[in-house]
Amino acid sequence: MVASDDRVRHPIGDDRIRHPIGEGPADPLASPATAPGQPSAGAASNLSKGRALERQLLAESSNAELQAALAPMDPIDERLIVPEYVTALCQVLHADKAVSPTPDDFLTDDGWRRWQDQVNGRLQHVIADLLRLCYVDPPPPPPEPSRASRKAAAADDDADAGGGGGGGDGTVVHLQLKVKQAGGLLAKEGKSRDPYCAIEVGPVADDDVAGGHHDSSSAPREIYMTEVIPGTTNPCWNQHLKIQVTNLTDRVVVSVMDKAKDVHLGTVRLTMSEIITQTAREGLLSRWYPLQPVGKRKEKDKYAGGEVLIEITMAGDRDPPKRRDQEKVRAPERGEDPTNYLRGQLIKCRVNTRSLFRILLRNVLLLDMNAMAGQINESTSELLSPEGKTLLRAFARQWATSESFQLIAYLELLFVLYKAYEIPTSAFFDAMTMLYEKDKQNPQWVGPFELPVLLELLDQMYSYYVTQITKYKEFYPKNQPRGALETTLLMIRMIHRNSTYQRHRPELAESLSMELRRIMREASITRYHKLKELSSPLDESDVEAVVQGLSKLADLLSDDIDADEKYFKKPFANEFKNIAKLTADTYLQQFIITLQTLAEVLATTEAVQCSKAVFALYKRLRAMDERYSKLASNVKRLNGSDGGFNVEAWFAPFVSFWLEHLSDKTLEWVQNAIKADNFEPVHAQDDLANPNDVVTHSSSIADLFAAVYQELEFIADLKWSDKVQSASFFQAFSKTVYHALDQYCGAIGVGELAGSVEAAPQGAKAWSNLLRQTTKTEPRDIQLESCIKLCNIEYAMRRLDDMYRLMNVASLTRAVRNHRATMMPQRHGASTDPEALLRAAALNDDTVKGMFRVQLMYAENLKPCNKNGLCSPYAVMRVPEGTVVPTLPADDPSALPLPIPIPTLNGITSGTALRKNAKGEIILTGTACEITHSRTVNDTLNPTWDESFTTLLPPITRLELLVYSKNLLAADEIAGKAIIDMSRGTRLKRKLGDHQTHDVYVEMEPQGRVLLRLTLEGDDEDVDFWFRRTKERLGRTRDDFVRALTGRISPYIREVVTKLIMAEAAVPAPSRGFFSSLTTGTQYSNETAGGVAVDKPFTGDEADSALAPLTEYLDKNLETLCISLSTLMAQEVIKRTWDEALNMIESTVVIPLYGQIESSRRVMNPRQISLAQWAVQILYDFFHADGAGLGLAKKVLETRRYIQVSSLLASYGTETSRLRREYELALLGSREKEYLLRLIRFRIER
Repeated sequence: MVASDDRVRHPIGDDRIRHPIGEGPADPLASPATAPGQPSAGAASNLSKGRALERQLLAESSNAELQAALAPMDPIDERLIVPEYVTALCQVLHADKAVSPTPDDFLTDDGWRRWQDQVNGRLQHVIADLLRLCYVDPPPPPPEPSRASRKAAAADDDADAGGGGGGGDGTVVHLQLKVKQAGGLLAKEGKSRDPYCAIEVGPVADDDVAGGHHDSSSAPREIYMTEVIPGTTNPCWNQHLKIQVTNLTDRVVVSVMDKAKDVHLGTVRLTMSEIITQTAREGLLSRWYPLQPVGKRKEKDKYAGGEVLIEITMAGDRDPPKRRDQEKVRAPERGEDPTNYLRGQLIKCRVNTRSLFRILLRNVLLLDMNAMAGQINESTSELLSPEGKTLLRAFARQWATSESFQLIAYLELLFVLYKAYEIPTSAFFDAMTMLYEKDKQNPQWVGPFELPVLLELLDQMYSYYVTQITKYKEFYPKNQPRGALETTLLMIRMIHRNSTYQRHRPELAESLSMELRRIMREASITRYHKLKELSSPLDESDVEAVVQGLSKLADLLSDDIDADEKYFKKPFANEFKNIAKLTADTYLQQFIITLQTLAEVLATTEAVQCSKAVFALYKRLRAMDERYSKLASNVKRLNGSDGGFNVEAWFAPFVSFWLEHLSDKTLEWVQNAIKADNFEPVHAQDDLANPNDVVTHSSSIADLFAAVYQELEFIADLKWSDKVQSASFFQAFSKTVYHALDQYCGAIGVGELAGSVEAAPQGAKAWSNLLRQTTKTEPRDIQLESCIKLCNIEYAMRRLDDMYRLMNVASLTRAVRNHRATMMPQRHGASTDPEALLRAAALNDDTVKGMFRVQLMYAENLKPCNKNGLCSPYAVMRVPEGTVVPTLPADDPSALPLPIPIPTLNGITSGTALRKNAKGEIILTGTACEITHSRTVNDTLNPTWDESFTTLLPPITRLELLVYSKNLLAADEIAGKAIIDMSRGTRLKRKLGDHQTHDVYVEMEPQGRVLLRLTLEGDDEDVDFWFRRTKERLGRTRDDFVRALTGRISPYIREVVTKLIMAEAAVPAPSRGFFSSLTTGTQYSNETAGGVAVDKPFTGDEADSALAPLTEYLDKNLETLCISLSTLMAQEVIKRTWDEALNMIESTVVIPLYGQIESSRRVMNPRQISLAQWAVQILYDFFHADGAGLGLAKKVLETRRYIQVSSLLASYGTETSRLRREYELALLGSREKEYLLRLIRFRIER
């Protein structure tokens, strides 16, 4: 109908195409269908996925209903845009080398082809032309056309468009406008409204409303009205209107009216250029517009308010021009606005205005940054100038780009420059902050067209920052530049907290800490494998290289964790309590897996050969465990204290294997040490416990102990947590030390102790040998080498004591014995105090077993075994033939982790083929049954051995003691034997149960007795056992060397003294007749061979003169002892020499108590006895030396033997009856004087 004001009003009714109410737009992130002639999301090969999706959504403007709209912009003050700035920008645009346009810059493929055919110019040049026309050289206003011109133009328009209005180039655009609903309308005095919409299209004045009164001179206009929705302030019309656009300067005015009195409730004004630009770009223009009062009617429009939802889309393609020659783009006609002309070409070719904005933004930023050259630093946060910002906002309005897109495009550009290190971090951080604040203020601020690009940008940024964070040690070494890592973490935190990003990335963890923890754990695993690759050897079969690689890997891991603790703990503090803890946890888990895969490598001979590297690896592992247990208490430890991986269990097989092979190396140590030794004295004091005690030794023993201590250092550095297992390691090592020193003692004794096994002849044989001797015995001097070897033994004993203290053997032994005591209840079915258990086991068990110490002291009155009435005895103690040696229990420390065979004797079984029963138990037979074997003492019935032996007894009930007489030609004859009963209930077994030392006299068969000192040490072997055994071996070797040195001196003493005494014997009287020759006995004169009366005693001067060669010889050799030996050893040799001299004088003067008497033996005359007395006194004074230097103290010289010999010489001339009486009185006083009995026997039988 036609209103009274000449405006044509058309109701929007059934004759319009209506869309069902509630039909919503499709999801812009779903995969929308592609309309014919429009590009698909993947059609543009150079576009990222987000850009391609954005382009596709923009191109689908004709058939999609998208919920996106432009927010109203603040007014723009374009006065800031000066021509000089625009001119400079145009120059930058012309210098831009970026390729444009590309098919990706157009919404359709047809638009790209049209551009190539009709324009074929660079977008930078088009933008530059627009800038120049707008701000530098604006076109003059078009002249008023003449009447003829207007008629001609009207005629052309009628011919081209069928009477339609001119659109500039004859193009007609069809739009579809939909008024959906209104909300928040103002009501009068709380009453309701009956609203409807009036829509007017055309050149509507600024102060006019749709459907309002206008000047009568104005041309009539068409007005469209919706239905009236009664009684509501939130009406919903959902009605459509098709519009044909022929002029871009026209407007669309939508006014909401109240049917009662046509009260104006507000108006919305839209320009055609704005509508076409946005619909061409976005396809669907859907927005809530605020209802505003109109110009001069503000006083009347006091009820204007609320908002209305309007949707506008292009109904179809533009109508094609009628003439084919119009497809060519013509130049702007004279008087035509060039700016509108350029805009029209962009619209016609469907150029993506967002591409234009990105080009303009890039060049504006480049211009502004070049203008700030020299002023940009790390604190610079603003890169765009005020002119650049204003220009960008102005063109963003012209090209209908939303503020969200502008921010995203700016952030996208800065991100590219940020990655190339072309802008400061603070500038990019400020842009990120703007994005974060926008999303925080309005989670729906991003439209559907910007959403794909934003998500893609955030994905790229997230990936970039994740890479930087996961490789933070490479990007930020030692946390430099300062604060950069914190900024990176802050940026990724802003990305993660972006609500839009969270909604569309549901795979993200709920919190950034959880997400970063997962990412950092994966990154730590990756870095671990990288470090492992760096430390891996080239040859995986090289065990030493593999072990060294593990050590290097441990160092790299430690350095990494330490760097986290030192440099990166604070930057990650907001996300993790301790980044070093997370790294350590991951590294250790992976490292444990690596160690477990290489467990078998350690139990090989190759690993033992590179033991130094393996122990270094273990030391690093323990250091790692101690360090990171303090760093993070709940991180799984390497020592397995939390039930995880146990590095000790992983390393124990190697230690066992290494200890097994260590004993095999002892012979090599000894051979190398002796081979390199010249046995020259070396004074050492630094390596002993007492620095003031200087010990002379040679290089061999020092080299041997250096090798031993080097291996000991490995075990000491283990710091094993299992005390019992650690004790078993030290036990095996102490056994190795024993083997090494045992082999050393044997090696240095070669050539030194060969003649010392058989002692000097005594008694009758000594006398008879002297009588038969026809050659003179040359004096043998003590050699320096022999003294050095004795010093080496003394040095070894002191070093062994130091090792005993260093290893804390007492503590190790206590740990082993306590463990055995705790295990004993399981074996015996009882549970008591450990000491009580040991004692009860010793008492109640039928057998005796364990460490057993035997000290062979001496024997008395043994059976004579040779024609001289003497024997050469040596003692052997044996276990019964067929004794079974059981295997160790699995819970015994000796078997953990290294099974150590039970030694049954002092090395005699080594190299002996042993029998075993079906259970694998050893059966001892033959020489394997021997547990002691003493040295041989020649030609005596009363030998003194004074030797100690320590062994480990298998379960036995008795021992066999045999004394043999050494025979070089025939089998050794038994001089005595006995059975030592130690069965249950015997007195000896009860005595041994207290583990103290007991003197036991064993009666021999057929005669004699032997004194033994027996000690049952304990149940089984331990570290202390092997140390005692080693010390006993060294002690025996020391005594052997002392005897050997004494044996070099004593023969000459015996020769000199004995010959001097024998030279003073009475010579046979000359035969005086036939009858004197018939007598059986030889008649002796009263003179010596020198013509001196036999009853004339020696004077002191005569004795000194006679013994001068001997004293000179002794002085020379004792000086060697003084220089070469320690004071203790030198005095020991002197003391032994003194004892040998006394024994020699005694055996020369008197016969033994038992055995036959040589036929040539005679009673000494007074002169001989006086010489013997002077010899004893001179030697006494010589060895005493007034107590100076090496002189022996009188109490040392005045031994029982000295008193006995002195008394014998003093009583030698006493009558036999008085000797008998004196002997009987001594017996009554419990002071047996055996020498008197021997002298009485001599006189009676001679």
